[in-house]
Amino acid sequence: MFIGHSSQWEFLKKSFKSDNLAHAYLFSGREYLGKKTVALEFLKLIECEKKDYKTPCQQCVSCQQIEKKIHPDFLFINPEEQEIQISQIRALSRRFSLKPNFGQRKIAIIDQAHTMNTQAQTALLKTLEEPRGQAILILVTEHPESLLSTILSRVQQVKFYPLKEIEVDNFFKTQKISSEKVLEVKDYAFGRPGRMINALNEPEKVENQKKLISNMEKLLKADLAERFSYVEKLTKEEADLKEVLGVWEKMLAALSAGSKEQLEKFKKITKKTQETISLILTTNANPRLALEILMVEL
Repeated sequence: MFIGHSSQWEFLKKSFKSDNLAHAYLFSGREYLGKKTVALEFLKLIECEKKDYKTPCQQCVSCQQIEKKIHPDFLFINPEEQEIQISQIRALSRRFSLKPNFGQRKIAIIDQAHTMNTQAQTALLKTLEEPRGQAILILVTEHPESLLSTILSRVQQVKFYPLKEIEVDNFFKTQKISSEKVLEVKDYAFGRPGRMINALNEPEKVENQKKLISNMEKLLKADLAERFSYVEKLTKEEADLKEVLGVWEKMLAALSAGSKEQLEKFKKITKKTQETISLILTTNANPRLALEILMVEL
């Protein structure tokens, strides 16, 4: 099951119960929010043999097969060699053209949909324009802006956000950890369920974030030569730039809560950091050059 996202889940349940399902959905929002988990639970609910319209039973053959991604009517697509290929989308189209083997519908998830290359997106558009039979497709992405506008116009969009404070607190009430540890995990997760689970299972990730924050604090006071030297070190060590930039963005957002002048300054830097994340993750831009441009903005 997933943590939070009650309004999104209620909307999906009502759509199913009223037989008002869309042919295609787009689940969008920051990484580690649980979008893919909700997508899987929604497809389980639709195919569940119990049919109570509230929650999937998790015990029937359909629920278990979808969880393991081996259901005969379910196709799970994710990037091959860093992008989703046109061959994968063509395979999806062929699957959707066939009658269901087990359930009433053909179902599919395209995870990290923003990694579809141009040819793959064009092929998907054709599938969306000419839906065949009883089929449901869910696209999952943290970068919806990378998708063709024509794709966006043909899907039911469901947006996901970081959890509310009360949802986070309710989760930690079920965990046997100290209040000090709760604060550490909260600071690391920033309302994102996936990061909450990661922090509990891999405490070294929290320590790594502390180091990244310390480095960022030094960079804000450093000269350009020192910043460029740090960028060179990051790229040479093949650091997880997604993680590094994510921590920087979160820290900058916290720093923006000062004076009006500070607010404008850090808003500008935060926006540039978000643009750099998107540039590095969704294009073939040179990571070192992109980071050096960001360093000039600090």
